[in-house]
Amino acid sequence: MWRKGIWAATLVALPASLVAISSVAHSGAQLVNPCVGWGGHPPASVTAKAKCKTYTVESLTETQTVLSAVGVQGGILLAAALAVWGAIRLRQRAVVVAGLLMLLEAIPTLFSLSPLALLAGSGFLVVAYKMPDR
Repeated sequence: MWRKGIWAATLVALPASLVAISSVAHSGAQLVNPCVGWGGHPPASVTAKAKCKTYTVESLTETQTVLSAVGVQGGILLAAALAVWGAIRLRQRAVVVAGLLMLLEAIPTLFSLSPLALLAGSGFLVVAYKMPDR
């Protein structure tokens, strides 16, 4: 059985996936927070119900934040899921595509998540190389 490869793909995917999930959760929490100003501007109107101890100003707009979450973190999660699925189903091409997609995701995350994406992408390619023939 190919249990070692499945575990390897899962363990390689785990760190980058956890960081991507936490980043999406943080972005989602910021999107619903009335004390956050978007696009470099302070919050437009704060209601009496919103008791803000601090105000946060984000340089990105709400649309840019959503597109970043979908494009970058979504791509990382897609690559991780594709690699684990490919390892389970013994689909070497799926694992190779996942590895290349994860390596591609290292470019927009150059100053934050890039080392994890590079490690995961390289790990997926190693797993694909070691896969047994069907």
